[in-house]
Amino acid sequence: MRKIGLLYWPKGGSVERSAEKIQGQLKDKNVVFKCIDEVQPNELLEFDSIIMGGSTVGADHWGNNENQNEWTFFFSELKKAETNLEGKEIALFGLGNQMLYPDHFADDIAVMRNELAKANATFVGNWPTEGYDFNHSDAVENDQFIGLVLDEDAQPELTDERISGWLKQINF
Repeated sequence: MRKIGLLYWPKGGSVERSAEKIQGQLKDKNVVFKCIDEVQPNELLEFDSIIMGGSTVGADHWGNNENQNEWTFFFSELKKAETNLEGKEIALFGLGNQMLYPDHFADDIAVMRNELAKANATFVGNWPTEGYDFNHSDAVENDQFIGLVLDEDAQPELTDERISGWLKQINF
């Protein structure tokens, strides 16, 4: 049975609840569910497939080492460890708020993808931009999001359906 890593941050909010919903829909699979602050970079090599998720906590937080963003710390450690993710399929999900961050909507997915690409990861799970109302997102390429985007503030009623459709698509 394939081993799937389901990794997320931050704890205790919409990202964790969304990760729990993803885990719930993968109940028949071998899923390791962890917050990213509990993961060492080389642990990623233990998984056949990986799902990672975060949130747009404000564009100024990503890449700023003075903020308490566990993803920043994790990616720094990933680089130090020279972890090679070649052959690992990674699907990304991100939470955004179309109302508060219409110009940086779900940018976190692009940050995660760019950092993981440096470690030679392969990405799956693009998602349509239809049904969202935002001005700009770094997570859009070729008119699609590069991962699943959830908006628990403006569209919580669509979360379960979006997760279900996305998981069918990535087929982990």
